[in-house]
Amino acid sequence: MTDVLPERLSSSHLEDLALIVLSARTDTSNINLYPEMRSDVRARLRSRLKQLGRYNFPASLTEDKALRRGYTLRQCCRLTVALLLIDAHLPASLAVTLASNNELGFLRAMADRLARGIGIAMPNDLVAVIMTGELQDAFAVPAWLATEPARVRFVRRDEIGRLWTDDLTGSGARLVVDVATATGALWAWISARRLMTDLARTALIAEIEYEEGAGCMAFEGEKKRG
Repeated sequence: MTDVLPERLSSSHLEDLALIVLSARTDTSNINLYPEMRSDVRARLRSRLKQLGRYNFPASLTEDKALRRGYTLRQCCRLTVALLLIDAHLPASLAVTLASNNELGFLRAMADRLARGIGIAMPNDLVAVIMTGELQDAFAVPAWLATEPARVRFVRRDEIGRLWTDDLTGSGARLVVDVATATGALWAWISARRLMTDLARTALIAEIEYEEGAGCMAFEGEKKRG
């Protein structure tokens, strides 16, 4: 039996993808499928994509020999996370490190949103919380590794008001990244434009469900995953 090749998004769509996820709204039922961009906006997005490409992100030809044919849905999700982190003014190198070292956590949060398909944001959507007080050494030490689990947590949208409780101890501010809303917009755009079929969505959800690694953290009273 031959393996089924994953569906791929052409690199010609990446600038549109970047705008879609960075301008996402909580209701994806009326998304602009063909966003218009001024030349300066397109140039900025292209520059960010090139920045990430210098770090072989979301993938390299060594990891994925078919990369020239386009990007898988998983790679599109990885790219979405990095774009959101850069948009929050994190350096590209740090954005790539955080996205890579916490990939499964981000993907699990995104899979929960993908499972609902097109629709509005829900209270149980997961958002990423980055403990910026724990990142101070990252700007002083280039060789910093973001392996400590306390630096990135995943909490329900309706628990955002409790970010300074004992469940999320640590100094400094919290950077909240709404990966669920961006994911909803990403899939609404991809599916409506018929850039991938629903098989890509269901295959990625199944893939993430069976992978091992650090899971999602929930506050007391909620189920812990991982």
